[in-house]
Amino acid sequence: MSIEALKAEIKKAAEEESRRILLEAEQKAKTIISEAEQKAKSIMEKRVQETIRKLEEKEKVELAIARIDGKKKDLEEVFKEAENRLNKIPIENRELYKKVLSDFIIEGIKNLGGSEFLIKINQRDHEIINDVIEMVKRKLHDKKIGISVSPEPLNDAGGVIIYTKDMRLYYTNTFESRLMKFKSENRSKVLEILLKSNQEVKP
Repeated sequence: MSIEALKAEIKKAAEEESRRILLEAEQKAKTIISEAEQKAKSIMEKRVQETIRKLEEKEKVELAIARIDGKKKDLEEVFKEAENRLNKIPIENRELYKKVLSDFIIEGIKNLGGSEFLIKINQRDHEIINDVIEMVKRKLHDKKIGISVSPEPLNDAGGVIIYTKDMRLYYTNTFESRLMKFKSENRSKVLEILLKSNQEVKP
């Protein structure tokens, strides 16, 4: 083989090798680009799904908060209705109220201890208080217990504040104080019942 022919053969082989390398590089580049595109697509899909999940969770939380806020309003209405019914007792059912008031006074006496007391009552209750005091003495089986009525009226729809004779100790047993205590002790329980009732009526 002549030198020229050898040169031509080497040149041809070099060109073919160059084309092969370029083709492999191009194929590798396409593969890398495709893999990168797939990875980017996968990452984007995951981000979209995560965003959707977070939005759904946020929506659920917002709905739950809205439902709780709504039930809190219902809760206040329940307590308001209880307050309204309670406040009607002294007017609409005097005999029942006498019993309630005597029990309130006895509770205060037992908590304070002693034998001489001063009570503060609603101005309206002065007309029944003598009967109530007699009920207290009968229930306690103690006719000698001393119960005086303060001339200062109680600013409450019903109930009583009981003081020891020296006024150093007192026991509040009014409708307002009883209702506040009930709210404090039962708010969570009543709210739970209201939320449960809401879930049960859902289709």
